[in-house]
Amino acid sequence: MLANIAKKIGLNWPSSCVLGRSALLALALACTCVGSAPTGWIQHTTYSVTPLNTDSASLISGPNGDLWFVEELANALASVTTAGVVTEYPIPWSNTPSAMVLGPDGALWFTENQVGIGRYSPSSGFSQYAMPASAMAGGDVFLGAITVGPDGALWFLQGAFCEGAACAGPNVGRITTSGAITLYPISASASDIVAGPDGALWLTEGFSANAIARITTAGVVTEYSLPTINSYPSAITVGSDGALWFLEVGLYYLPGSGGRVGRITTTGGLSEYTIQPSSTVTINGASNLVAGPDGALWFELITSSASSSGLLRMTTDGAFGSYSLNGIGLTNTEFYPSGTIGPDGALWFSADEQLARVPACGLGLNASFANSQLTLKFNGGAPIPTIWQTGFYYGTDSFQGLWSLSVAAVDQSDPFTASFGFPSIGYIAPFSLLRDAANSDPLCAEWQIVNTGGSGGVTEEEAQSSILKLLKQ
Repeated sequence: MLANIAKKIGLNWPSSCVLGRSALLALALACTCVGSAPTGWIQHTTYSVTPLNTDSASLISGPNGDLWFVEELANALASVTTAGVVTEYPIPWSNTPSAMVLGPDGALWFTENQVGIGRYSPSSGFSQYAMPASAMAGGDVFLGAITVGPDGALWFLQGAFCEGAACAGPNVGRITTSGAITLYPISASASDIVAGPDGALWLTEGFSANAIARITTAGVVTEYSLPTINSYPSAITVGSDGALWFLEVGLYYLPGSGGRVGRITTTGGLSEYTIQPSSTVTINGASNLVAGPDGALWFELITSSASSSGLLRMTTDGAFGSYSLNGIGLTNTEFYPSGTIGPDGALWFSADEQLARVPACGLGLNASFANSQLTLKFNGGAPIPTIWQTGFYYGTDSFQGLWSLSVAAVDQSDPFTASFGFPSIGYIAPFSLLRDAANSDPLCAEWQIVNTGGSGGVTEEEAQSSILKLLKQ
């Protein structure tokens, strides 16, 4: 495991090096915490979705060992193999599919914007369950996210832009695998829903309530208001710590109103982690949160700046890592990305007309310098055996290795700290990377600019360029 650092390998590294386990990021979860994301690189493969202009969304693992997604503009479902081969399945009636889940009966269940619930089985084809006319009254009523409940039924969200007694929504809906539909009123339209570890369902009310809601399978609703106004909670999932984690993307037209990850326990304890400390960058969208096989949370971040968009990894201790996906089109015009764990154990993400496959690999690096001590904190993870290398870059393609270790598959439950006596030589870039132990191929890397005092040193651009060259060697 990562805490076994006895086999240190490196050149001329300080003799005062002290390595030890720490209570890394022992943050009080009742308070607001600020996360600083180091820059990173992650191995990824991208696949184009054809035909174009289909608005691929709701990526899930489905039947036959494939990934599946809805094509909103094409009115179709589609599957993609882990080799990137896409097959379309046109829906035989006119509508717009919204979200999809693999049901307990082995079929795909999907919501349709203003009609009802669809079902698709590779063996029996498509079938449709229309919403009652009374449930669609009052104007602009629509269906959204869908999930499998703890009772074996499908639970879905019905939103509404109408108001008053004549308005049929908003509701949380329940449909059995035989097609019986029940609706439970809620106070505000919700964005996402997930089955919690407590036998209830949890949803994000992001339009007007600014709250997280819990609904039992009997339809009893409890709301928990968020402490930050205009949070716009969106995607929600269950973390490896048994809590519910959700994104707060903010109202994209209000700079600084979003950019947090929230956490709520099953008893209602709330905390928030800031991922947008600057009000000059607006978060325009983010994917469904994915609880990765490394124990961390993963999501796509789409901001007002293309250079600040990418893939983020967050541990349940609040450590962020940021990875560029420069082969996939994450722009401020894309609002419907999604993600999942694929049948191959990798992470898969969609963004409009492209899919990206990435390993569940992260370092959780957090570097700092004080009192002549360079401190490196890690909360890393990878679900396969790796070679873990750490060092620092200090200019003109100059690297100093610290250690190179073979480690077993790990997760983010094994945090640790390394502290070194270190001279003041200006700005440096501590970095760490994980390679596949089977073939030495790089899986992911992280680096962070740290000021050790003195003058000169490296810039972020220089560090990135040189570290990326190192990865290609």
